[in-house]
Amino acid sequence: MIAQKGRGGAFGYNPPMTQAAARQRPDFIWDYDITEAEFRAMLASGDERDTSWAIARLLEAARWDDIWKYVTLRQVREWFPRLQLRREVRAAWEHALQVWEREHVADGSPDAVPARGA
Repeated sequence: MIAQKGRGGAFGYNPPMTQAAARQRPDFIWDYDITEAEFRAMLASGDERDTSWAIARLLEAARWDDIWKYVTLRQVREWFPRLQLRREVRAAWEHALQVWEREHVADGSPDAVPARGA
């Protein structure tokens, strides 16, 4: 379940974070007390709500290289219709997925992650 903003969210009581614990939180999750391990568990859970929230957060807030550390292009394509994204983010990703589909399916590598700036 998606953690609530602040302390004591869906993951139960959250004790004060140590510096080591804070470093474990991905920098694209600045507003929730979720460690990297918890974020990865959300992605792997298969739970519609958790997985779609996590992928949407990646596409909206993570750095390009970080996105591909957590998900594959195939996963983005699979989950994309279910993601709640800001209108401008959705439009940009729709366009990108269409372009990559045209270019990479033709060359036999439909799951190749596009290079930055491609």
